[in-house]
Amino acid sequence: MDAGDQAILTGSDALKAVAKPTGEWNWALVGPDPDKLPLVGGGSGSIEEMRECLTSRAVEQAQQVYYGLLRLSFGTGRLARQKYVMVQITFMEDDMQKTSDTSDKPAPPAAEDELPVPSPGQIQRKKSMVSRGQAIGKRPAMEKALSAFAHYTIIIEANHMDDLTVGEVIERVAKVSSVDAEVVTNEGFFSALKEFKESLPEPEVEETSVVLEAPRALNLKPNLTPKLNPRLQLLRKPSLRKKPNL
Repeated sequence: MDAGDQAILTGSDALKAVAKPTGEWNWALVGPDPDKLPLVGGGSGSIEEMRECLTSRAVEQAQQVYYGLLRLSFGTGRLARQKYVMVQITFMEDDMQKTSDTSDKPAPPAAEDELPVPSPGQIQRKKSMVSRGQAIGKRPAMEKALSAFAHYTIIIEANHMDDLTVGEVIERVAKVSSVDAEVVTNEGFFSALKEFKESLPEPEVEETSVVLEAPRALNLKPNLTPKLNPRLQLLRKPSLRKKPNL
C-alpha cells in the first residue's frame, strides 16, 4: 500500500485507490451517476469480495444497476502483470434473493366496468424497471468517467452472479490478453492476490485500558482476600486514615 493512502470516503477516492498499482483497494462499485460517483462498496478482496457485497445486500440490489473497476494482478516478481476491468452490474430480481412481502398481494378485484388495480408491489417494480433503464442508458457517460481513473482492458456486463465468478472473469480477461496469456490464469491471480494481501498493513489494535484489565488481575479464591496485581497498584486509591486524637 502506498504510504500516502488516506481514508476512502467517496466513490472518487475509491476509484483512485483502485487505479493505483499498489492501492489499498482493488475493487470499487459506484452508482450510475458520472458526476457524483456515489460509493456503493469496495475493498481489497477482489472478485470474491465484490460478490459478497452484492449477495449480502441482495434485496437492495434487485433490479439495480452499478458500475465499477477491478484491478486484477497476475503472477509475482518480474512476471507480475496488472489488468483493469470495468464492470456493469445489471442483476435482475429473479437472480437475487426474494423475500415474502405483502406488497405483492393482489389488490381487491375491480368492478366489471373498471380496469384492474395493480398491487403496490407491481407499481414498485414498474418504477424500478424505469429507473433501471435510465441507469443502463448512462453507460457511455460512466465509461468515460471511469476511464479517467484507469485504462481498462475489458468491460464485463454481469447480468447474473455466474458472470462474476473468478473463473469467468479471468477467462474473459485472458481472451483479450494474448501477450500475457502465460500469467493471466487462475493460479497467477491467486498467487498475486495472496502477495497483495500480505503486503497490506496489519489493522491497528487499540491498547487495552488498564482499568479494563483490573478485574482480570484479581486473584479470587474462596475465603481469601482478593489480591490486586502489583503492576496495577496505581489504580488503588490511597487509604484515608483518621488521625489519632491528641
